[in-house]
Amino acid sequence: MIQKSEQQDIDRKGRRLLQEALERLGWVSTGFAEDYGIDNDVQVFSEGSATGVWFKLQLKSSASSDRSSDGSFVSVQLDLDHAKHYALELRDPVFLVHADVQTNEVFWCAPQLDNDLIQKLNAGEHVSSVTIRVPTSNALPATAATLLKTLELMYVVLGHRTLVASTMSSFANSLKYQPGQEKVREEFYRRANFLRFEKIQGLIEQREYAEARSRAQLIISDPDSSIENRFWAQEVTGAINWSEAVSKSHSQPDLPLIVLENAKALQKIARDGPARLKLFALISRKAAELEKLVVENWGLTILLHQHRTLGNPIMALSAFGAHALNTRAVIVKYNECLRLAKYASDFPERWFLPRALTRLPLGKYRESRPGKQ
Repeated sequence: MIQKSEQQDIDRKGRRLLQEALERLGWVSTGFAEDYGIDNDVQVFSEGSATGVWFKLQLKSSASSDRSSDGSFVSVQLDLDHAKHYALELRDPVFLVHADVQTNEVFWCAPQLDNDLIQKLNAGEHVSSVTIRVPTSNALPATAATLLKTLELMYVVLGHRTLVASTMSSFANSLKYQPGQEKVREEFYRRANFLRFEKIQGLIEQREYAEARSRAQLIISDPDSSIENRFWAQEVTGAINWSEAVSKSHSQPDLPLIVLENAKALQKIARDGPARLKLFALISRKAAELEKLVVENWGLTILLHQHRTLGNPIMALSAFGAHALNTRAVIVKYNECLRLAKYASDFPERWFLPRALTRLPLGKYRESRPGKQ
């Protein structure tokens, strides 16, 4: 007598659960008559219209899901070849979906973004299977928006893999199939500089200031670097110089001078750039000038107090005059900064300015926090 197996019933129920979840989202699933490790292609629709977004899907169904003690994930066993296929070999995005036919729940995960799994597979361990954790927080259809955001990231990651694996000749030839080749080249260059900035930041954290400064200067002097990248490289150079001075216990009056010189350099770069860069540099310069005056005022206050205590009236009078003039300069500069802040509050691209604006009131705070800019 021919009988269906229990697992066949479970798989059928799992497919039904998945299909119901996709139908509630308005997405279309195409199953394969012959399964070579992928169960479905899924096409994403929005309000009845195709979005052009597709992904692959592999379904695993169970009537007794292996849940963690806290219920945060389900453990799914995959043989080694399938795990490698999903995480490393496929060039299209693929989701592993687990259907719990007991609770009527469907969960998903993205093997191509699972760094722990990828490291384990690349380690070349002699194992026949691996365990993948599928988060129960990734329930369908409730987390469809999260799945689509993950899918967008997967496209980028898979693009990186393809780009790195391509030969230089095939990469160069591919550019002629892109409309607006110059724009594409600029975008590649901009992203390459992003990686350079990340490297510089790592060097700063390791206090390798000379190497970090050298790398930042390369971006500044590179004629192919955009004005924005050269501007931020100069901004980073100022942070490097300031942090290095603090680490070497330079005197406090030296620190505002470093910030001021960097602000002047920012203005020079921003001269031919957009208005947001010019205003950022101007605010940075005025904040640095205010900080310089405030530090000088503090020194004159101490000097005036010392001479008053020691009872030298001539020196006290001289210190008093210098302190009065400096205090007036502080007030004038402070009012300039207030006017700039007010102007910035109505500036169309004010989203770009918070980093510069925080420097207006935080001069003394920065001095007390070595390594922070």
